[in-house]
Amino acid sequence: MMEKQSIKNKQEMKQLETLKGYLIFMALSATITTWLFFRNSWLVILIALFFLVRLYRSQQLLLIVSCFFVSMIFGAYFYWQSPSSQESPLAEKSQLTLLVDPNSLISDGDSLKFEGRNQKTGESYALHYQLQSELEKEAFANQRAFFELVGEVELEEPVGQRNLDGFNYQQFLLEKGIYRVGKLVTIRAQGDYSIKTMIQLLKVWRRHLSVYIDQTFSAVTASYMKSLFLGIKDSTFKSQQEVWSQLGILHFFSISGMHIFFFISHFRYMLLRLGITVETVFWLELVFLFVYLFLAGFSTSVGRSVVFIGLSSLNRRFNWQFSELDSWSATLVLSLVINPYVLFQAAGQLSFGLSFYIIYLRPLVANVKPPFRQLVFSLVMSMLAIPIISANFYEWHLLGMVLTFILLPVFSRLLLPLLSFLLGISFLHQAGRLSEFIESTLKVFQQVLGRISSIDSLKVVTGSLQPILYLTCLIISFKWLSQPYQKKVTRWGLLLLIICLPSSAKFMETKGIVAFVDVGQGDSILIQRPFRQEIILIDTGGRLPFEVAEAWQKKVNISSQASYTLVPFLKSRGVKTLDQVFISHGDEDHFGDLIEINRVFEIKELLYPAGTARQSNFQKALGQLEKQIKQSVTAVGDVWQNQDYRLEVLSPQEIGDGGNNDSMVLLLGLKGKKIMFTGDLEALGETDLLAHFPGLSADILKVAHHGSRSSSTEAFLKQLKGKAGVISCGINNRFGHPHDETLSRLRDAGMKVYQTDQQGMIYYQWSIWDSELSDVQTIRKSY
Repeated sequence: MMEKQSIKNKQEMKQLETLKGYLIFMALSATITTWLFFRNSWLVILIALFFLVRLYRSQQLLLIVSCFFVSMIFGAYFYWQSPSSQESPLAEKSQLTLLVDPNSLISDGDSLKFEGRNQKTGESYALHYQLQSELEKEAFANQRAFFELVGEVELEEPVGQRNLDGFNYQQFLLEKGIYRVGKLVTIRAQGDYSIKTMIQLLKVWRRHLSVYIDQTFSAVTASYMKSLFLGIKDSTFKSQQEVWSQLGILHFFSISGMHIFFFISHFRYMLLRLGITVETVFWLELVFLFVYLFLAGFSTSVGRSVVFIGLSSLNRRFNWQFSELDSWSATLVLSLVINPYVLFQAAGQLSFGLSFYIIYLRPLVANVKPPFRQLVFSLVMSMLAIPIISANFYEWHLLGMVLTFILLPVFSRLLLPLLSFLLGISFLHQAGRLSEFIESTLKVFQQVLGRISSIDSLKVVTGSLQPILYLTCLIISFKWLSQPYQKKVTRWGLLLLIICLPSSAKFMETKGIVAFVDVGQGDSILIQRPFRQEIILIDTGGRLPFEVAEAWQKKVNISSQASYTLVPFLKSRGVKTLDQVFISHGDEDHFGDLIEINRVFEIKELLYPAGTARQSNFQKALGQLEKQIKQSVTAVGDVWQNQDYRLEVLSPQEIGDGGNNDSMVLLLGLKGKKIMFTGDLEALGETDLLAHFPGLSADILKVAHHGSRSSSTEAFLKQLKGKAGVISCGINNRFGHPHDETLSRLRDAGMKVYQTDQQGMIYYQWSIWDSELSDVQTIRKSY
C-alpha cells in the first residue's frame, strides 16, 4: 500500500514538473479573463481566441485543465468583487463613524483630503474637508495613529472620464476599492482607535517615519526620501513628476527591484556580520520583505518586486527549479487577485512589462563585454519600453535611453546609500551641513533635468496609440526577445520598428476634430485638421482667482487645471505645436492656463483683441511666458482659410476694455456648417454684433458666458437660427451656470443644448472624404 502511494505521489510530482516553464499560460489565462471582464472589446476577444488555439496545440491536458480552472476561478472572483455587489444603499447626507488611516491625510491650505472607512458597512470613501482653523490644520498634520471620526458626510458618485483619453477619476478610485466620494461637512467627535492588526501597526510606523522625515529635513530631500524609501508622493514630488515622466525616468522614483535589492542586501549583510546563521537569515529576509511591503505603501511596483523576490528566494531555497519566468507568472497571478486592474495602470504595465523584458534580455547581453554591457542593456530596455510609455503618457524623450544608463548607478550606488546614511545618522546626531549640501545638490539636479525636459526638439509626441498598434509593438518586442539568433540587421530593424510605429501613429489620424474641452468653469476649444495638420486653440481655460483671508489658508500646491484636462487631451491628439492660440478676452477662466500650455507646447502665434492687452492680469501672464511667441492683435474681418475651413473675426468692432462685451467672436465655416464662438459676450455685445452683421446665422453656437442669464438674448438666438448650443461650465459651479432662463430661451429657439458639466467633452469630427460634419458626440451620455 505504501509503495503504491509513493508511486502515485511521484506520478503527481512528475505531472506538476511538466508545468515548469508553462506557468506563463496560467498567467495569460488570468490576464485575458481580467480583460474580458473589465475591458471587453473585439480585440480582446480575438486575443482570447488566439490564446485558446495556442493552448490546444500544446497537447498538454494538465495545462489545458489548469488554465480552464484559473479562468473560471478568476471569473467567479471578479463577479463577486464587482462594484454592484459592494455598494450598499446610503443616503446622500448621513452621520457616519469613519476609521481614518493617517497615511491618507493630505492637507494644502485650508483643504484636507483623506480616505475614511465606514465602520458600519466597511465601505471606503475619498473625502474632502475644509479646515476651520490653523490649529486644526496642525493637529491633522501631526496625526500619526489611526483614529475614528464621527461627522456629517455628503456622498456622491465620483466623476468619471470627461475628455477623450482624459483622466478617469472614477476608475482610479475603483481600482483602490472606493466607490463614493464626499464632503465632510462637520466633525462631531474624534477619538483614538486601538490597533487590531499587524498591518495597521506597520502603517502607523510608516506614518511616524513620514512625519519625522518632514520635520527633520528640507522639502526636496524629504520628498526624495519619502518617495524612494516609503513610496509616498508628496506635493514637492508631484511638482516634478511631469519632468521625470517626460524623460522616461519616473520608474527610478517608484520603489522597485532596484530599491528592494539594495535594502535587503544590506539587511542580509548586517545580519551575517552579527553572526546569525544563513538558515535564520533566509527566514528573516522573508519577514523583512513582508514588513517593507506595507512600510512602502503596498504599491503596484513594490508588490510586484516583493512577491517576485520572495518567490525566487523560496525557489532557490527549496530547489523547486522553477524558472524566472515561472516566478514572474506566479507574481502576476497573485497581483491580479489583489488588484484586478493592475495591468490597466501605467505603473503595472511598466513594472510587469520591464521585468518581463529583463528576464529575456539579461542572457542576451551576457556575452557583451563588461564596459558596454550595461550601455547595451539600458539602450535596448529603453527602446522596448517606448510603446508602453507612449501608450500611457503619449510621448517619450530621445535622451531617456541615455539618462537611464547614466542615472541607474547614480541612484543605486550614490543616492540610495547617501540618503540612507543621512536618515540613519539623523536619529543619532543632527547632520546640518550634510543635509544642506544634499538639499542644494538635489535642487541643482532637478533644475538640470527640468531644462533637459523643456527642450522641445528632444520630445517625441506620439499621441494615443490604437490598441491594435500597441499590441503590434508588443508582439514585435516578444519576437525580438524570443529569437536571439536573428541577423544583426533584422534585430536592429525590429528595434527601429518598435520606435517608429508609436512615433508615427499621430500622422495616421484621418479625422479632424472640433472639440469643446471640459476644463471645468472655463472655455477651451480645439480645432485640428485631419492627419495632424493645422491646430488651433480658442481659449485655454483656467481658474478665477479667489483670495483667502489668512496665510495658512493659502494653497501651496496650486496645480493648473490644464495639467489634467487640456494638456493630456492635446498630447493624446499628438499635439506638439499649436499653430494659433486665440484668447477671447481678459477673464482668467479663458486665458488662465496659457502659461501652462506655453510651458508644455510650442505656440507659433498668440492672438487676442486690443482691449484684452489692457487687462493687467493678462499683461502679467504675457510677461511670464517661457518661450518666445509671435503676438498679434485681431481685428474684424481677419480671415484664416484653407481647404477644410474658413475662420473669421466678427467682433469686437473697436478697442474695448477686455471685458465680457469686448470678447472676440469667431465664425468657423466647416463642411457646410457654421460654428460661432462667442467668449463671454453679453446682451449689449450681441446687439452690437447683429447691428453690424444683420444676416448673421450659425448652425452651432458656443453659448456665451457659460450660459449666464446676461447672455443669449431672445433676439440674438432668433437671428442665428441655430440647431445646437454648447455650454462650457463646471460641475456645481458657484455661479449657478447655466441659468434656467438661458436654457429656456435656447430650447424655445429650437436648439438642442449640450453642457460640459453633464456630457463632458462635446465634439464634432470630419475626414477629408466627408461632405459634412459628423453628428455631435459626447463623452458621457445625456440624461
